[in-house]
Amino acid sequence: MELSMKRSGIACCEKVFEYAMPVEQATETVVPDTMPDVERILCTEGMVIIRSKEVSEGRVTVSAGVAATVLYSPEGGGRPCRLSAVVPIELELDAPGVTQESIPVAMLSLTGVEARMLNPRKLLVRAVVYACVECYDRTEMSFCDGLEGDEAGDVEVLTDSRTISPVVCVREKTFVVSDEYRLQPGQPPLGEIVWHGVDIVPGSVRAVGSKIVFGGTVRMAVLYEAAETGELASASFETEFSQMLDTGVELSSPDCSVYTMLTAEYVEPMTLSGGERGISAEFHLVSQVVCTDSVRVVCVTDCYSNSRELDITSAETELGCVQRRSTVRATVHESLPASPPPVEICRVLCRTGTAVCEGGTLRCPVTVTVLYRAADGQFYSVARRLSSEAPAELGENEYAALVRASCSDCSASPTSSGADVRLLVDFELLVVKRIGVPQIDSVACGEALEAGAPVVALESTILSHGMPWPENLDFAARVEEVVRAEGAVPATMAIMGGKLKVGLSEADLEVMCRAEGVGKVSRRDVPVYLATGRNGATTVATTMLIAERAGVRVFATGGIGGVHRHGEVTMDISADLQELAHTSVAVVCAGAKQILDIGRTLEYLETMGVPTEEFPAFYCRRSGHRLDYAAKDAAEIAAILKAKWALGLEGGVLIANPISEEDGLDFGYMEGVIGTALAAADAAGVHGKDITPYLLAKVKEIVKVFNENHPKADVFNEALNNARVAAQIAVKYAK
Repeated sequence: MELSMKRSGIACCEKVFEYAMPVEQATETVVPDTMPDVERILCTEGMVIIRSKEVSEGRVTVSAGVAATVLYSPEGGGRPCRLSAVVPIELELDAPGVTQESIPVAMLSLTGVEARMLNPRKLLVRAVVYACVECYDRTEMSFCDGLEGDEAGDVEVLTDSRTISPVVCVREKTFVVSDEYRLQPGQPPLGEIVWHGVDIVPGSVRAVGSKIVFGGTVRMAVLYEAAETGELASASFETEFSQMLDTGVELSSPDCSVYTMLTAEYVEPMTLSGGERGISAEFHLVSQVVCTDSVRVVCVTDCYSNSRELDITSAETELGCVQRRSTVRATVHESLPASPPPVEICRVLCRTGTAVCEGGTLRCPVTVTVLYRAADGQFYSVARRLSSEAPAELGENEYAALVRASCSDCSASPTSSGADVRLLVDFELLVVKRIGVPQIDSVACGEALEAGAPVVALESTILSHGMPWPENLDFAARVEEVVRAEGAVPATMAIMGGKLKVGLSEADLEVMCRAEGVGKVSRRDVPVYLATGRNGATTVATTMLIAERAGVRVFATGGIGGVHRHGEVTMDISADLQELAHTSVAVVCAGAKQILDIGRTLEYLETMGVPTEEFPAFYCRRSGHRLDYAAKDAAEIAAILKAKWALGLEGGVLIANPISEEDGLDFGYMEGVIGTALAAADAAGVHGKDITPYLLAKVKEIVKVFNENHPKADVFNEALNNARVAAQIAVKYAK
């Protein structure tokens, strides 16, 4: 019965790239000839100014700078001197999946800045910026809300509804805030500005139709010399702003995150009306807005028919629903020892680091610097890195999707031994609840399974990500021919247009082989690809998952993943093993990749060899590790599979089919090659999910597996031979 899924689409923005890392840069600066030598650095402050952000094919570039101000005591004593420097921050990020049409969002926050004296005329200024860079693509999220086709009238459907919060728009707006500031009555008259710092405090956000109205406050702190006495004095100023941005999308119940940053600033003394000295300020700002909206979706979760047998596959997509935005305040009180002790506090500088939510607790480091004058009349400073904490108060299945921290108030008072510091740290968090959205999908090979025909599952990752075009298309046709020649039905697995497909047409295979916009899909990625309607090539783990749901018991592949070397330390274990542990599918392969720890991999698995007593190592017939069982033929393997699953013993069976003598490589030689590749990976700092493709590429580079010394056809023959054995097992299993 041919039924198709009727889908409803939601225009949204999909996050295709995310980067969050601290970036450290340093620059040397020379003291101008007009300024005295440096005797002692008092404190260093700075602010981030973003210049540009650009996207291209597979790349994101962000250019910024930290405008740093260094206060130092000159040789011979006297009032502090100011030295300015700009620390460049340049990010050039590899970003697979990003195109020229992607929308970049960059949030840069200064977590630390310091200066070190190289000599009395030269300083090294170092800045640490926490960089969060995201890229979004405009797309459509689709959900199955019904069935259509000639026979749809015979099928009853069960639907369910959920409220989700997709990102519906990503926009930005540039604007200028300018103001003139007067000193408060009683403050010393303004002379020269020694230092100034600027903070952008977010304000209210509301939506009116398709427009977002957001506001905020520019806070500026100033340290200056009094005009008459030359003594240091401080002042603070605020300017509120309000802006409107048209999203182009009608919003119902939106929640918007607004990230506002400086692009330029101009601050200088001026004579105000009335003749008094004041400050003229102009701030150039960019506000980046990421807006989610609450949307109600209806999904078909099940269906049945009284007249026909239905072969149903289903999956659950985990999405988020915004619950609330809240602010939690933490109080920090600390005594900072200082020598000599202060008699007058000149300025308190407070800088928040990167805020996180861990185990239901909000945490953020806070760096406090106190500039003070001692009894000897000289200026000194004391700095301390403090910690602020507050409860997150999250409910079940809730998580903090966004955490930001800012210091709303800081003060210090002198004591006999130092400075007594009090801080108020405000945590802003966006609380999101995980919502499971169940959906059903169809299985293309249902007719073959209903007829009891033997079916062999084949993966599609080897086509999209393992071979070049058009050789992959030729291989796809050849491997299916091999399966058919043994009397079985080939079923290449893939996700196409957000649907699980078991058995691909010629047109489908060409789409997979051309690999344009085709992602590599592991188990965790399946819900995302189903919900967003994307095309994805299935890995070993994902192919097993789909095969089991479709009722396919035998799967042919090349080599499986396993426990990585030093896995006892890194806990890096392939999803292939985890899938084998609980998915009832027999996997025919040429062993585990030799770059892995084969001994520990075997400890993880229940294996049998065909017909060898030693486990192969993928390109090598032997690995030095013996097997517990060796089956004599396909019929015996099929009988073992039937016995296992008839007893209700869930989980897969790994069938090791070694490479031929003429195609296999020497194990000892390969161990030397892998040692070289591992050393190269360690030197390059490659780890995590990137280690396997790096090692495989490095091994191929060293031994030239794919050149004239070891033809591609021979390697392909390995996969073809596995498909042949898998088909033989499937035929025996179906009887």
